[in-house]
Amino acid sequence: MSQYIKHSEVAWSMTSKAAKVSLIVPVYNVETYLGRCLESCSAQTLNDLEIICVDDGSTDNSGKILDEYAKEESRAIVIHKENGGLSSARNAGIRAATGEWLMFLDSDDYLEPNACERIWCEGQDEYTEIIVFGSDFFPKYPVPENVQWLRDVLYTKAQRFNRFEIDTLLYVPGTKPFVWRQAFLSEFLKSHALQFEDDLRFAEDIVFQFKAFPRARSTSFIADSLYRYRVTRNGSLMQKADADPVKKLQWHIKAVEHIAADWDELGLLDEYGEALLGWALRYTVLDTNALLNKEQAAQLLDIFQEHDLTNHSKNLPSEERSIWKKLQRI
Repeated sequence: MSQYIKHSEVAWSMTSKAAKVSLIVPVYNVETYLGRCLESCSAQTLNDLEIICVDDGSTDNSGKILDEYAKEESRAIVIHKENGGLSSARNAGIRAATGEWLMFLDSDDYLEPNACERIWCEGQDEYTEIIVFGSDFFPKYPVPENVQWLRDVLYTKAQRFNRFEIDTLLYVPGTKPFVWRQAFLSEFLKSHALQFEDDLRFAEDIVFQFKAFPRARSTSFIADSLYRYRVTRNGSLMQKADADPVKKLQWHIKAVEHIAADWDELGLLDEYGEALLGWALRYTVLDTNALLNKEQAAQLLDIFQEHDLTNHSKNLPSEERSIWKKLQRI
């Protein structure tokens, strides 16, 4: 029987052995939506599960809801911490996790009942370190803007990669921008000391993925739609970012800086520098050219120069080459 313990800011349930799957649920001021999320955790068909809920300094009743949930759900682990942002909350969950597989669930979303079991079975079928799975959005009405983009992002088809391929990360549907539709072998994350960047309050998923995929020896994509993403919520990070596109662009530049530095350290840029430069130009310039000011353009050019990415500009495809010229003119 699990023992429920409280110690200063941390509460957790101790189990006799490691779980098969650890669900990491960062929570911040979502009292209206939290119930459905937690219900979907408890309803999982995989019983050997730990549910790590990280209260990131909520000021509403979210923390109390989690404490009450843990009294009824013996597999629950509740961590209360000062507000540090989504990256900080997820990192706290990673540090606490004991499961063989780690999954991330945003607290206003929910999982299909078979999600954890499907991930576990896929991981047992053949060795893999990352599993990418399908998802869908809700509510369907009113239909969200740019719905085709969302459908493309959430769709996956079954395929497997036994080595890192640049197309796996940059172009295969489902790899970006959401980390919650991917599961990670715990041993893989720990062996590479992979965590989210605490200094990023937005675009942290992108950086984490760009660090994880090149390090993985094997990555599996499955077509199963296992996750339900709430497409609109007042106060969500996505809504705040869309409301301040200039700040959003600054976060994108910061993300590119992190990724370029990591790939440089890994020695990937000789082979993949052109592809990374092309992606970075589209990610920061293509849809935001009117917003990009001289200071931000200079920041990007400094990043590219520091990591010798400018040397790859002459080999860019025509569209990306055009974006590169626009950046230099700003």
